[in-house]
Amino acid sequence: KWEEAVSMNTASLKDAIMNCWRMLVEVFVPWIATLQLRSNSGEPSMLYPSSDVEWGLLSSLMEVFVDCVSAAQGRLRDPANEAPIMGLLWQYYCTSLALPRTPHHVMHAYHTNLIKLPWSTYLPDLAAIDSMMKLKTAGHYPPSSFVFLSRIFPVFPWKNIVAAYCATSPPGDPTPLQLHFMLLKLLVMLAAEKEVMDQEDTK
Repeated sequence: KWEEAVSMNTASLKDAIMNCWRMLVEVFVPWIATLQLRSNSGEPSMLYPSSDVEWGLLSSLMEVFVDCVSAAQGRLRDPANEAPIMGLLWQYYCTSLALPRTPHHVMHAYHTNLIKLPWSTYLPDLAAIDSMMKLKTAGHYPPSSFVFLSRIFPVFPWKNIVAAYCATSPPGDPTPLQLHFMLLKLLVMLAAEKEVMDQEDTK
């Protein structure tokens, strides 16, 4: 239904992109996301999207979700950000999918499908890069999240990202230096992770 979102009388392309993204999330959240509930005693509890014996169904739903995200990404392009949908997807992953204590089978269903997205079009900003580091440093994300990052990190168009920051930053602006520092730190963190370096595609 994203075509309907685009055809709405939105004030800008960004509004259309946000409308499309909200529609996607509203449709799929009940099926793919972990729900945080409260018991009668007031204690929070987690309702995961599948049991370990039903993870195949979750994977199938994630496949449909990924297909929809890919289609939306192909149709909605903001000249200021070639992959706005991918940026929203990354935020959603960090805040709603990679939650503390999420079972391995759920994260596996997420990662085996999310890796199929066009990550080579994603232009992460400094906030997104900071969230990538927090997958390791925050201490509460599932360990597989940082391993997943190691699979998509190499395909980001880093040359274009660095060039864009350098070209748009005025003289004396520390942003390009900050970007280089964060990238170097993230590379060191990835290289220090044994499970990451043991993967065949990182050698």
